[in-house]
Amino acid sequence: MIVRDYHPLTLEPGKALYETKYVWELPVRLTHWITAAAITVLFATGLYIASPVLGPRGEAYNNFVMGRVREIHFISAYVLLFSMIVRFYWFYVGNNYARSGFPRVWEKQWWGEFFGQIHEYLGIKRVPVPLGHNALAGASYFLFVWCLGIFMLLTGFALYGGNNPA
Repeated sequence: MIVRDYHPLTLEPGKALYETKYVWELPVRLTHWITAAAITVLFATGLYIASPVLGPRGEAYNNFVMGRVREIHFISAYVLLFSMIVRFYWFYVGNNYARSGFPRVWEKQWWGEFFGQIHEYLGIKRVPVPLGHNALAGASYFLFVWCLGIFMLLTGFALYGGNNPA
């Protein structure tokens, strides 16, 4: 949403003070929700794998609960991997907002926006509202989704390789 400057003398009757702007393209939205769903499934199945609460009775060939949970876990890991690959690709070919908020720690302006946003959230001072991600949101997204996601995938596939050597 883009907000126009307000001045009572230039205000036109029937014209809104804001306009709608298209920011997130379809691949960004899809990868966002696919990643969120994959992480949720990975979390739930990982908890079950760590501490199975369902103890089926009888022989294992009749009850393959842990095997199915692990299968869902591995499928979700591959879904997360492919979603991250598509999102990484779209970082380069998408519109400018696909790159918004990316931490440019080498730029002084980025640090100003970063600490300005922290001051905004703490209620210390007001800063302009950017379209897309602000610097703090972009840094959080990079750290918690990209860095931890890649770490999670690498360690998970390393454990998977130990169970299934080539």
